Amino acid sequence: MSSAGLSALYEALAATAERHGLDGLAIAVDDPDLGHQGFAAGAEARAVLDDVVSDPARRWWARPLPDVPPTEIEVLRALAATALRLGRADPDADPDAALEVLVRSLPHVTGVLRVGNVVEATVAAGHRDEVVARLAVTDLPPGGAVVLHEVAVDAPAGEPGPRPRAELI
Repeated sequence: MSSAGLSALYEALAATAERHGLDGLAIAVDDPDLGHQGFAAGAEARAVLDDVVSDPARRWWARPLPDVPPTEIEVLRALAATALRLGRADPDADPDAALEVLVRSLPHVTGVLRVGNVVEATVAAGHRDEVVARLAVTDLPPGGAVVLHEVAVDAPAGEPGPRPRAELI
């Protein structure tokens, strides 16, 4: 792998998903400062990311869900935790991740997908306006866009949560 930090994590996630025949693979880590954070790759990345961040107890998720978890899951989780810390401590180490790290540092953002120069952030339902207000006063790196997706987190069984919606910021 020639990439560093979060870029290396995404390469490893994509390679693992491909190796195991998965359409999407997501992992989650609990960061002491950022809370439950999800990372995903593959054609079904958005769906598996929403699945993994909607349940704070979930450490990984995939589509299709394999009978046996990929052996790399704990290594990927360790890489995610390290890459996230590196991205916060030294943003210049992975310039492509600067906007992602900034968006992840906002309260109520639980997951991020990077698609080119677009950062798609998963926001806990009911907190979209708060995240929009913080983004409005934040000095964002040039050349990127942020899309917010609201996701119900830990909704009681049988009760539908708010309908997910996306909004370009």
